[in-house]
Amino acid sequence: MSRTVTSSLLAVALAFGMSLSLACFEHAKCDDKVLSKLKSPDGKYVVTAAHRMCQGSEYTWVKVETVPSWFGSDPVIRDKIIMSVPVKAPVTTVWLDSTHLELVSPAVDLIKGKDDPYENHWLDLELSYRRSIGGP
Repeated sequence: MSRTVTSSLLAVALAFGMSLSLACFEHAKCDDKVLSKLKSPDGKYVVTAAHRMCQGSEYTWVKVETVPSWFGSDPVIRDKIIMSVPVKAPVTTVWLDSTHLELVSPAVDLIKGKDDPYENHWLDLELSYRRSIGGP
């Protein structure tokens, strides 16, 4: 085969592959609507609660993460999903103090691992869950 034909076939194959991969990413696109974002009293952590829509399914998730210090020894952001449930549910996060975060939602019964003592701690945080009145 000539070099021109080979180059043309390669260009067509690359274009097809790129369009196929973009279509796959578009299919998996999720949209998040942030419900709340709240820093801990000491400013070391931030907790984010959101509703997520993916391919017609709704979820509620909550994530706690470290806030990197500009001049500290640990500039890496660490995070942990502390709630991910396959329903759209109200959720409230409450900092009881700088190291104790409480999550309140009617969907807490759907959270896997919430009753495991190991899962109720992350770094120096204590995590607790309380069911609120109402249903998801």
